[in-house]
Amino acid sequence: MNTLKTALFSTLAVALLFVALIGSGLFGLEWKRYFKPRHAEIDRQVFENTPSFVHGKAQHIERLRFQYEKADTAASRAGLKTTILHEASTVDWTLLPANTQAFLNTL
Repeated sequence: MNTLKTALFSTLAVALLFVALIGSGLFGLEWKRYFKPRHAEIDRQVFENTPSFVHGKAQHIERLRFQYEKADTAASRAGLKTTILHEASTVDWTLLPANTQAFLNTL
C-alpha cells in the first residue's frame, strides 16, 4: 500500500509539474502579446531621438532641399515641399542643424 501511495504521489507530482510548465508557457505568451506593442512603441521613440537617426534625416532633408532648389516647375516644387515637410515632421527640429532649420522655416 505504501508503494502505491508513493507511485500515485510521484505520478501526480509529475503531472502537476507538466501542467505548471505548460501553463506558465501559455501565460508567458499572453504577457508578451500584451506588452510587446508597448515595448515596440518605446523602442521607436528611443530610436527616433538617436543621433544617427537625426543625422540621417538631416542628410535626407538636405538632399531634398537640393532637389527643391533645382526644380524648375511650380508643381515639382510643391511636391517636394510636401515631401520635405513630411520628412521633417518625423524628427525634432531643434536637433537638426541651424541651416536645415532655417530652410524648413522658410517653407
